[in-house]
Amino acid sequence: MSEFSESYHLRGASQEDAVQLLQRAGLNGIVFPSSNQWTSFVPTGQDWEGLPAIVQANLGLLLHYSYGEDHGWVIEVYEGAERQMVFQHWWDDSLDEEFDDLSASRPPNNPDLNLLTQWIPQSSENVEALRECLITDGEDRAYRFAHLIRLEYFKWLSPNHWSHNPDSLRKPGTIEL
Repeated sequence: MSEFSESYHLRGASQEDAVQLLQRAGLNGIVFPSSNQWTSFVPTGQDWEGLPAIVQANLGLLLHYSYGEDHGWVIEVYEGAERQMVFQHWWDDSLDEEFDDLSASRPPNNPDLNLLTQWIPQSSENVEALRECLITDGEDRAYRFAHLIRLEYFKWLSPNHWSHNPDSLRKPGTIEL
């Protein structure tokens, strides 16, 4: 079974902030303990279904992280309801043709290295590693990016996974709505 993950991460926010965001969005979900200045959460429902409501209810700095083991990865950053940046990378160029009818609605890549470098431990090696995640091929780039910005909760997380297999995501300190 291939991994598909879709998770949300508030920067510099508490678990209670994430709970309130889900409540404002009218969604249930699971909120993980804050770690490394990130509070991660996953709404219930179908994958991508909650994104519009979450973005509209967002008051802080929000990272939307998606990873499809057989497809590629996408990160989007929102300040409030305003998208600040997007980066998407697909393993197979034929996916562009397959989803050509969606290409008009897909935003262009505009990774903001100044923003992203604020989230990593400062060293020239880490800055270069971050840059490589965004400009080179390789299926490990999504995980490498998540590790660089110090996300703790991102693997095998998705609304669909949570809705169908909640026990697999329950960890000490999680809050369920």
